[in-house]
Amino acid sequence: MKSLSTGQLAKMGVGAVFAVAFGVVYHDYRTLAEKHAEVLREASVSISEMALSIRDLANRVDKLEGRRDY
Repeated sequence: MKSLSTGQLAKMGVGAVFAVAFGVVYHDYRTLAEKHAEVLREASVSISEMALSIRDLANRVDKLEGRRDY
């Protein structure tokens, strides 16, 4: 088995540190992206519910005013 020089060991150590750092950063960004996606889904549902409420309110106003195009 060939022994490694100090320079080779240092390069391997630096490579390992970068690999771990990249993995941590990637995981953090992925987690953050998943959280943002969840917030956007919830906002979309809220907007849809508000639109339905507004439409329901408009239909009630139309009924009160005697309009038939609701």
